[in-house]
Amino acid sequence: MRVIGYEIDDDKVKKLNNSKLNQENNNLFITNDPMKIRDADFVIISVPTPVTRSQELDLGYVESASETISENLKRGSVVILESTVYPGVTEEIIKPILEESGLRCGMDFKVAYSPERINPGDDVRAAEDHKDRERNG
Repeated sequence: MRVIGYEIDDDKVKKLNNSKLNQENNNLFITNDPMKIRDADFVIISVPTPVTRSQELDLGYVESASETISENLKRGSVVILESTVYPGVTEEIIKPILEESGLRCGMDFKVAYSPERINPGDDVRAAEDHKDRERNG
């Protein structure tokens, strides 16, 4: 399966493309060209959702990613939100942004939510989750 990673930060793109993981996987391609999203059958939104000073979820990154996808969404794609959000974000925020593409959810593309189980940068939590899975089989 060919995987296209989209990242806006040029330095991160270079680092990821030069990483050991990428060198071992000929099917992984990291780019900062949003038009490459048009090549994807499945698009996964996995961006930060920080908490503001007033303890509210900041959905700015989710909205920005959705706008970029909307500009490059192809018919038949499945867009999956993985970022941690509150119930309703997929339907109330992401779907309308994606429909700005002129495509209709449910007819021309699909949307899904798959909450992340761990924080990718949290080694302590990842180790705890691993121990829990070992104990619980």
